[in-house]
Amino acid sequence: MIIHIPHASTLIPERERATLSLSEEDLGRELLRMTDWYADELLDFGADAARFIFPVSRLVVDPERFADDDAEPMAAKGMGAVYTSTSDGRPLRSSLDAAERERLLQTYYHPHHAMLGRLVAETIAEHGRCCDR
Repeated sequence: MIIHIPHASTLIPERERATLSLSEEDLGRELLRMTDWYADELLDFGADAARFIFPVSRLVVDPERFADDDAEPMAAKGMGAVYTSTSDGRPLRSSLDAAERERLLQTYYHPHHAMLGRLVAETIAEHGRCCDR
């Protein structure tokens, strides 16, 4: 079993924090709203399951959104793979150009999905199937 836990982290690397326009107080409130608190602890089945935890907050990059904003319905609300808006519609970043967006995807999103894909392939190869009936 593989358990994907994409939204439990509150980590915002220093470089990424510098691009967020929220005060520390507002950022704390946004993390309270947007983090799946304790999911990483609640979804611990020991050796029976591989937990795959996204290492940074979804406020940096959300690995459960489509990378292509044209394919992601939440992008219209500023909450695509790289958020530009908070949960209540305020600006999250002071600016986000195409190069910065791509850097974030290359740094966090694409490596995460590549590793998850390898884990899935290894698990299927080991067990010969994806799920039981």
